[in-house]
Amino acid sequence: MAKGLAGLDQKTWVGIGVGLAVLVILLIVRKDVLRWLSGENTPLVSQEDATTQVEDVLANSETVDDSVPTDEFAATAMAVADSQYQELTSWSQDEYAMMAQLQSYDGAQLQQIFEAFGARLYDGGIFGGDDTYMNLFGFYAEELDNSLLYGNEITLDWDDVPEEWRPTNMEDCSGIITGGCTEKQAFRAIWWRSGLPLTF
Repeated sequence: MAKGLAGLDQKTWVGIGVGLAVLVILLIVRKDVLRWLSGENTPLVSQEDATTQVEDVLANSETVDDSVPTDEFAATAMAVADSQYQELTSWSQDEYAMMAQLQSYDGAQLQQIFEAFGARLYDGGIFGGDDTYMNLFGFYAEELDNSLLYGNEITLDWDDVPEEWRPTNMEDCSGIITGGCTEKQAFRAIWWRSGLPLTF
């Protein structure tokens, strides 16, 4: 007669544990193994092509607030871009911290952050998604969603924001009546002043 689970000996439990561990490892690396076996280890969009797209977007965009880039902001722009990337590639993003980091910058500074981010590798994940290079807005499109964010930081009170920074061509999501902004709405409201096409 077959034993119940409670009747399994220690050796069998160890075998089951090792088998499960191997299965998990195979799930994590299977995409890379398959690419290695097939010889296909190239991202969906190359870094060169994605960088060209970034340059084209920047060349055809004007800031809403007529601000201009400065060399003095370059190091800060890279630090902010790196921080956004770190959040976007973590298991759980802190959207409040990401927004707070961006909210005080003018349009030209946001463009410099977008440029500093450039084209970075997006990992398609362990379930077979394609690796690809994309710009910051591509990461936003993948990692932000349309769920509501609750809290004072997300109701977008524009009282302390210069008039020219306030979005005029997008639906207002602030205040109690609307219930607050979604993640994507809140980030669009900040990035609007950059003049970049909001593709997220």
